[in-house]
Amino acid sequence: MQTNQPGGPEKGGAPQASPVTVHDLLTTFDKLHVSQLKDPRPTRNKINLYFEALRPLPLESLTVPVVLEWYITNKKRSQIQADGCISILRTAINRAIEWDMYRGVNVAKLVKRKAFPRRKRFVMKEERPALIDEIDREPLMLRVYFYLLYYTGSRPNEIRTVLLRNLKIFQHDGQYVGVLMKPTTKNGEAQQVPLPAFVCALLVEYLATLPADQTALFIGSRGRIPSKEWFHEHWCEVRKRAGLGDVQQRDLRRTCATDLTSHLDLITISKGVLNHRDLNTTQIYVQPINERIIDAMNANVLLNRAHLSQAAAVPAAPIPPQEPLHTIPPRVIEPHSNTMEWPG
Repeated sequence: MQTNQPGGPEKGGAPQASPVTVHDLLTTFDKLHVSQLKDPRPTRNKINLYFEALRPLPLESLTVPVVLEWYITNKKRSQIQADGCISILRTAINRAIEWDMYRGVNVAKLVKRKAFPRRKRFVMKEERPALIDEIDREPLMLRVYFYLLYYTGSRPNEIRTVLLRNLKIFQHDGQYVGVLMKPTTKNGEAQQVPLPAFVCALLVEYLATLPADQTALFIGSRGRIPSKEWFHEHWCEVRKRAGLGDVQQRDLRRTCATDLTSHLDLITISKGVLNHRDLNTTQIYVQPINERIIDAMNANVLLNRAHLSQAAAVPAAPIPPQEPLHTIPPRVIEPHSNTMEWPG
């Protein structure tokens, strides 16, 4: 594997190896890293569409101005894609350093991405009945998908790609119990998520309809796992009918975590449900329970207006009757004439 060691020709007049280019790195990066991703297509698409300007450049020639100019050019097309490409470049250069392809500084880390506000939307208590009614109208496969998102706090892609061997369902004390085993999650760790009895019963009903040779939980009409776009289209129909046009699939994860705060402590939610390494990340997901805030606000209003209710409770002294006052009729001013003359 080539390295970009500085210096002149080696002893004996042997020519120095040609410098490693960004194209060389991307080729190796695709073979050793991208190909190992659960879904490599998004990363490969970004590399194919946005990295052309950097490909011929030697890695050692990359500077902050060069990378920043490339980032700004991409940002004119799409802010989100530009940020995604910077992340890819950071990871690729980090791997080049690990693989001894490059010994310089990771300049991509010095280009700051745009900081987007953290999303805090979740399905509120008053919104849930309409959403559940609309999910219940969906076919069985979509009901399984949406309720797995809603009641386990999983990410959409984790549920979309579930394999049947990762589901364990048993009967215990007259009801179903189960576990969803995730071999890998976003943080690289495996996770086991308990399944509510309602979801287990729904899964048992759904599994009975599947062919014996099916390996994935969801298989579309084309014989493969449906795309993210396919599930998104159906979600858009559900949320539209429920009047929740701004709620995204990923908001169901935040909704699950928020709802569970009424039953579990934050550490249990963080480790047992969301699989977060850092409790601070869980605090971003979990939103304040509205009922507690509303109760506190109502109590505060009652406290501040207590003196008014006390004053209303004290009966006022009766007002003695008074004789009617003689009123003087208002004086009517009549004009002296119907004609107006200018003075002078």
